Amino acid sequence: MFIPCQKKLIDTSTHYIQQQTLLFIEQDLISNGKCIFCNGLFDQDEIGKHLAKHLSQKEKEDIGRTTSTFYHIIIGGNALFLHILVRGDSKMKTIDNFLRSIWLECCGHLSNFGYKKFNILMSETVAKVFAGKIKIFHDYDYGSTTQVDLKGGKSYALHLKENLLLLSRNEPLKLMC
Repeated sequence: MFIPCQKKLIDTSTHYIQQQTLLFIEQDLISNGKCIFCNGLFDQDEIGKHLAKHLSQKEKEDIGRTTSTFYHIIIGGNALFLHILVRGDSKMKTIDNFLRSIWLECCGHLSNFGYKKFNILMSETVAKVFAGKIKIFHDYDYGSTTQVDLKGGKSYALHLKENLLLLSRNEPLKLMC
């Protein structure tokens, strides 16, 4: 998303925002997300803790049912964020497809996941990648790359039909220029 501000174009979907402009905007940017469970609106720093309470409660309710392991994953770049829940036996390609559909896809560009200098295969399972609650990155389009970070959170034993569930995303940002 490109936003004109102080006669500059700012690409808010990447980490490559000019520092001078970022300082100007950060004072006015407040990023909130809505909880899928209760529709409450929470600050970007608080939504993860809030969602964890609901997920822990759901895990207690699912005791005795057939469950699968799901991973809470936080995806973000600056004030933009997503909280997703992904079944552990899903492939990383599932997350790649989701990111393409919600934020990134324009022309079928190449993409990859990585950790430090190592590539993570699309065929790896979410459980194998996020078992250690690590922070990885996702690159989309190697020409003018958009990079987002993915941070593994707690895992939960849940009874859900979906392989991937969007728990929260940032509300539209109020940019003051």
